[in-house]
Amino acid sequence: MKLTPAQVEEARARAAAAGRRYPNLVDNMYVAAKARREGVAEKPAGDDAE
Repeated sequence: MKLTPAQVEEARARAAAAGRRYPNLVDNMYVAAKARREGVAEKPAGDDAE
């Protein structure tokens, strides 16, 4: 899943608050998982046939 610009900013802010460099896997994965939990994840391509 590719992060949206808003998600990148959220991950960047989270990394800065924790004193980590960005980009990093920890913050990217947290933001991506949060988006999936909240139902913001992108629909997979080719799923419109149903």
